[in-house]
Amino acid sequence: HFSATRVVSGRNGDKNAITKNTILNNLENLYLDKIYKLGDKANSLDIKTLRKYVESNAKDLCLTDFCRYTDKRLSELKKINKTGTITPLTTCLQRVREFFGESVDFADISVKRLNDFVSYYQNKGYKKNSIASYLTYIRTMFNDAIDEYNTDIAHPVITNYPFRRFKIEREITANRNLAVKNIIRIRDAELPTYKMQCARDI
Repeated sequence: HFSATRVVSGRNGDKNAITKNTILNNLENLYLDKIYKLGDKANSLDIKTLRKYVESNAKDLCLTDFCRYTDKRLSELKKINKTGTITPLTTCLQRVREFFGESVDFADISVKRLNDFVSYYQNKGYKKNSIASYLTYIRTMFNDAIDEYNTDIAHPVITNYPFRRFKIEREITANRNLAVKNIIRIRDAELPTYKMQCARDI
């Protein structure tokens, strides 16, 4: 239940009590209307996020918490059955929550924190390319949130973008592809049995 507390009373000689209470009533109605329009979304929000939304001038809810935003994106991907992205993004979110905690605002993911993130998982024995994959999905969520929320250039919602100064490092892996000359040799080889020929052709 949401209700504004009316503490303005005319008994103490406040001549503006009626005006102030009118403003409080209007604020309460505005807040309740915004919460009502959220529908079921309101039930999944913590009080900090809900308060930030109702007190802002935003007409639509903007999730500036990275984890909640990524959860929302995962729900959208599941609806369209984007299985190829769901698994790695889910893993990325698990790693983010392990390091940052259950909640972290986009504004709090700085270059320093990203470097700490890398060091944390390096010390736990994760390979460089695995860490690079997590960072790539973190960057993707930043880009998605900016595209979704920063429609008003004069009043951007997401103002922090650490990837302008943070470079994602990857390890160059050995090329395991066969050389063309070896493919030709396999193609032209005289094999002793029909089964081996079929296996080669497949």
